[in-house]
Amino acid sequence: MDLSTRMPSFKASLFRRHFAVYLLLILVPVLAAAALVQMLVLQLITDDAEKRNELLLARASEKTEASFETLQTAMIATLSSLSTDLLDPSGSMTASGSSGAAPASGPAGASAGASVSDAKKQQRAEALLALREQLQRLEGHPLAEKAFVVSARSELIVDSDLYTDRSYYFRFVDPMDDSLRYGLLTSLRGRMMMDLILPGTGQLAAAASYPFNSAAPDLYLVVRLRQPELLRLLDIPERWSAGTALVDREGERIAGSYRTDGVGPEQLRGLAASASGDVRGGFATELAGDYVLQAAAMRFHEGYRIVSLVDLPQLMKPARQLRLGILLFAALFLLVGSVVSYWLSRRIYRPLAEAPERHPSDPPPPLDGYPALRQSLFEGLLSGKWRDAAQLRGEAETLGIRLELPACGYAFCIRLHDEPDSPSRTEPRPDPASLSERIAALLPTQVLSGRPAADTIAVVAGDDPLLLVTGGELAEMIRLALRRELPSGRATIGIGGRFDAPDGIAACWRAAEAAVEERLVGSEPIAVCAAPARSQAAAEPPALLSAQELAVVFNRRRTGDRRAMLESSLDGAAKLAAAGASCARLREWCGDTLRAWQRLLPSAETGDPAAAERLLAGLERCWSEAEFRQWLRQAHRQLVGQDAPDPVSRPTRLGEIMTHIHAHYDKELSIDEFAARLDMSPGYFSRVFKDEIGEKYVDYIAKYRLEKAKELLLGTDLRIDDIAEKVGYWGRNSFHRVFRKHEGITPSQYRDAARSSAGS
Repeated sequence: MDLSTRMPSFKASLFRRHFAVYLLLILVPVLAAAALVQMLVLQLITDDAEKRNELLLARASEKTEASFETLQTAMIATLSSLSTDLLDPSGSMTASGSSGAAPASGPAGASAGASVSDAKKQQRAEALLALREQLQRLEGHPLAEKAFVVSARSELIVDSDLYTDRSYYFRFVDPMDDSLRYGLLTSLRGRMMMDLILPGTGQLAAAASYPFNSAAPDLYLVVRLRQPELLRLLDIPERWSAGTALVDREGERIAGSYRTDGVGPEQLRGLAASASGDVRGGFATELAGDYVLQAAAMRFHEGYRIVSLVDLPQLMKPARQLRLGILLFAALFLLVGSVVSYWLSRRIYRPLAEAPERHPSDPPPPLDGYPALRQSLFEGLLSGKWRDAAQLRGEAETLGIRLELPACGYAFCIRLHDEPDSPSRTEPRPDPASLSERIAALLPTQVLSGRPAADTIAVVAGDDPLLLVTGGELAEMIRLALRRELPSGRATIGIGGRFDAPDGIAACWRAAEAAVEERLVGSEPIAVCAAPARSQAAAEPPALLSAQELAVVFNRRRTGDRRAMLESSLDGAAKLAAAGASCARLREWCGDTLRAWQRLLPSAETGDPAAAERLLAGLERCWSEAEFRQWLRQAHRQLVGQDAPDPVSRPTRLGEIMTHIHAHYDKELSIDEFAARLDMSPGYFSRVFKDEIGEKYVDYIAKYRLEKAKELLLGTDLRIDDIAEKVGYWGRNSFHRVFRKHEGITPSQYRDAARSSAGS
């Protein structure tokens, strides 16, 4: 098998191999450890960040809720001390807060009535004063900015400073525009207990009704909240906190803000609905892009939730930094492995890269060859002369020769090929001894080299576990060395496989010699071949002429068409080359062809024996398809003669065949008969027919018969079956099938269509 076209650059291959070892032994464990650390540590960081966020949210929720609960307690205490008719100017009030009896008639009654009225006014004034004092204390709460009581049955309002009507109060005391005042008064409906009103107006307030359980209360206590204090309670002072807000169950923000526009009422509404107020510390969570929303229910009012927005990238910043550090750590190891692998591959490649180019005209370098005894020992090692490696070492010690055998490695056979005879050849024939010395010096491993034959170089290369070079890569290095030494020469490098002990060197060498014989036709000038599998080598038949090919040669010899005899041989050689035959097999086939020609041609029997020997010697120097074809022409010219007459040319006989086809198209026309007339095989005749006529033989016969059938269909009234028989078809069905294939319609449809067009 030829490996020259599939052999990668050995420098890149060495780099990949060293890097693969580094990857398996060092980088993969490091990456596995880094991945494990990342998985565990990142999980810890993530869990810690989530717990910390929940803890801070719980603290913010507790502070806010505690402040609202104390405000709620103060508001309840204020409302509990009120009388329902305190702000009703038409009502009378006793000390206990109830209406008195009707006054007596007469002067004494009038005097007593005036005294009672003055007492009620005094009592009312004292009650209002007490209420204002309670409102002042209520305004001392950190969340309360302004507190006032609104009557639901009159226009009266009481705050910590005065007692007046709504119009005057909202115009001069606590100015509000009409829309804000309208929103405030319309919000005071039904039973209320710490309901937050006027959100988003900057006038957020908490309202409570009295009586507490009445659906139609008489009074409303309104406390306007301090916005900065509320925002301080809601704030979570962390970089990853993107805001905290108080929302209602509809998802509308009551107080607070977010530093992003990606949070909508829909998300807040769903989050507020899922937050549970029954479980202390329970949170509802929802993901919103790069943010996480967490909501907790407020106990002071079941309709409100505190929602925190967490910036995930900021929260996970430590985790990202750790991940980046791990990636940089892995990239550093990757870079170190690449540099080390490159350095090792350069260490191996440098001898070849720095080897000087040698011009064919340069004189060969001085050689210091192997001593004769060492050469003899090495050849004995390759031939299996020694029983084992220990016997060889003993013989070497006896002769005083130091011979170190590699414990394991590869054996290579380098066969130098002569080029075909060329008068213009100026490059001197390479010296195998010089090449073996240079190759041994260029390979990076322990090398034994020798010259078992005049055109053969043996190389035994050890396997260095540090360099991790395979046999194919060593062969590629040898090929590059030969390219430098033989710019226009040809050689084959056979890979004999790997031996695991010195005793296996002989077997690997024999496999390398067999691999050289597997060089394919058309390979590169310097090709690399691997030893064939035993099953493949056993299944390959001998490369001899088949009985059919011998019959073709005999028929052409009998008819005198010697040029066709050459063409059939050239065709056979092309088939073998296209089928991937080795040079050795094609060489055997050409030799068998030469012997067949010698037996059949009388002139060859009396030819010059030296000329036949020169032909066989030239055959041994053929390695490409063009060279084999040239050799066949040379052999044919030498045996037959360059100007041998060709009695009947191919076009003439092909014209005779065409005439026969046109005259007997209604008969059976066998391609085997026509091929025999031209002394060709049916396949070769078919190719020649297509080259000369421009159509395949079968297609030409079918079209010619269809033209005759169309003439009969249009010019006669014969039945379809009769026409099919007249044009050479045995039955109606086959005629219909061929006609439909070429015309697209049946013969009957063709006749009807033609007659219809003629009638119109």
